[in-house]
Amino acid sequence: MSYVQVIDTMFKLCVTMVLGVVLNKIKILNDDSNKTLSRLIVEVTSPALAVYAVCGQNAINAEVLKLVGFGAAIYLMLPLIAYGLTLLMKPDRPLRGVYQMLLIFGNVSFMGFPVVQALFGEQAIFYINILNIPFTLMIFTYGVRLLSVGKQGGGALKISHFLSPGFLAAVISLLIYFLRIPVPSMIAGTLGLVGGLTTPLSMLVIGSMIAIFSFRDLFLEKKLFLLSLLKLIAMPIAGFAVARLLFSDPIMIGTITLSLAMPAGTLCAMVSRQYGNDLQANTAALGVFITTVLSLLSIPLVILVLL
Repeated sequence: MSYVQVIDTMFKLCVTMVLGVVLNKIKILNDDSNKTLSRLIVEVTSPALAVYAVCGQNAINAEVLKLVGFGAAIYLMLPLIAYGLTLLMKPDRPLRGVYQMLLIFGNVSFMGFPVVQALFGEQAIFYINILNIPFTLMIFTYGVRLLSVGKQGGGALKISHFLSPGFLAAVISLLIYFLRIPVPSMIAGTLGLVGGLTTPLSMLVIGSMIAIFSFRDLFLEKKLFLLSLLKLIAMPIAGFAVARLLFSDPIMIGTITLSLAMPAGTLCAMVSRQYGNDLQANTAALGVFITTVLSLLSIPLVILVLL
């Protein structure tokens, strides 16, 4: 992968994110529109893109099944890793669960999809979606439990978690892929058209979300910088080392590495706002902001050094 290609890709994504900041400042985008567009991305455009990624593929890669198991193993190991790293960072006790959430759950849909698509094409969208099948199930169960406060039963596993568009899209993608189900060109084209909105909308929404913070806010919780270093640099390096031992497909290795290199997921802030207290919610939002800003430097570095 060339240096010019990486810079060109990140430049486009960064400029689109900055545009989101500007649109928020001039009141074209706001908190209500962010919520609406976020739901559109999570429930419509990202699932459409994930299914489109397997349409028309003829060859079956046996390593995809291995990727499913690898994704499950990652989400079994990440809570243990996050717990250990949080003990080392020693945040205030009420914030320990928030720190663990920020380490475990990355911004896969909003930032992961656009980055891997831009660098590796639609095939990588299929891979990253399959890799992160456990994400939705865990953030609304284990993630809520980490907050230790809020609504009773909020962390219970519900049927609705299995019926989320992202989870269903992953299952449908696997069925199409392994059963060689033909998808009519008109349907595939529609999925591609709708899914194509994911990248620009995601970056606009991220920009609009971080527009509410100021430079001074960066230093309100200084330990989040150490968290960012661990999440954005250490974790993708470890993931790359393991992925190289288990997989031969370079796109699969790159997708795994970049998935782990993503900043903290926006859902961390949303879940903390819904189920946690104000301190937890504000810290989660700040963590998302700091890791997102720093990822603009770390992601190109990870790509150039590792991939």
